Amino acid sequence: MIRYLIIHAPFGERINKTLGCIFDPILSEHDLIYTWWNDPYRILIEATRRLDDYDLKEIAGWLFDIGAEEAERWLWEYLDARFPFGYKMKNIAERFDAIPRGKTLGSKALEEIYHRYRDTPIYRETLREAFQEKLDLEGAKEVLEAVRRREVELVWRRVREPSPLARHILEKYADIEELMAPIYAVPNLIEYMKKSLEARTIKLLCLECGWTTESRVRELGDRPRCGGCGSGLLTPLDRHEDPERLYGLFERWRRGEQLLGDEEELLREARRRADLTLSYGRKAIIALLVHGVGPITAYRILSKMHRDEEEFYKDLLKAKIQYLRTRPYWEDGRRSQN
Repeated sequence: MIRYLIIHAPFGERINKTLGCIFDPILSEHDLIYTWWNDPYRILIEATRRLDDYDLKEIAGWLFDIGAEEAERWLWEYLDARFPFGYKMKNIAERFDAIPRGKTLGSKALEEIYHRYRDTPIYRETLREAFQEKLDLEGAKEVLEAVRRREVELVWRRVREPSPLARHILEKYADIEELMAPIYAVPNLIEYMKKSLEARTIKLLCLECGWTTESRVRELGDRPRCGGCGSGLLTPLDRHEDPERLYGLFERWRRGEQLLGDEEELLREARRRADLTLSYGRKAIIALLVHGVGPITAYRILSKMHRDEEEFYKDLLKAKIQYLRTRPYWEDGRRSQN
């Protein structure tokens, strides 16, 4: 069942991110939060169960009837428990010459760095820069205080359908459109998915020569090729992947160097995506863009004999719905690929 709470907060990226960090441990104490996202205008919270009117009233008090000191305490509790700045700590550790520069580290290795350098100048510098670049504690305090003083009106309600302002962040992060729709709406959903995927911008990296390009999916040919060497071994990148780092891993592997930590798995995953693109072209890129579809599921779909494009997109839609329904299982750390 879908359980989403949207806080309309047009306070900017840094303040909203800070508010999300403050709200997370508060709601965790009441077992009411699964995960959250933010943009400059909203905070989206996925709850652990459906919320009724009584829940909303309670939540409004928990989140907005807190003082500045309490807000700061909750923020530090979140940072201490989650510490979402692993890559920043890696960069700062490199500046301190505590670790070699340019080494690619996976999630486990980043966690080890956190434990190794916690309560050191590296840790404190990481938090200082994170506060400066990513967060705005003083701004968040001002917002919370303005709500307490009734300078900012607090209104809450349950709705059957998201408003246009709410729909934007739901479509960006939550992907609930398919689960909300009745069966007769499936053809419309397929058309919506097709247009949405073709409008997406994707970055491709050639694993043969390191050439990169960025293009809308609809502008790609059926068999994309590298503009540098002509190879079809192109891996689609997500927004968090650094093409230079990834190609550096591939070069090290070709030279016979040992890959450390999660580096080998990162490279193996990129090669799987590139192999799919080499074999199936633009259709592979489209499949890999679908939320919840990784190389294994993509291969299963791509290898089927689809009579037409609609059957292809229908299988993608089914895979996406299956992922959304089982997402708590896949995201609890028991699986890395799908």
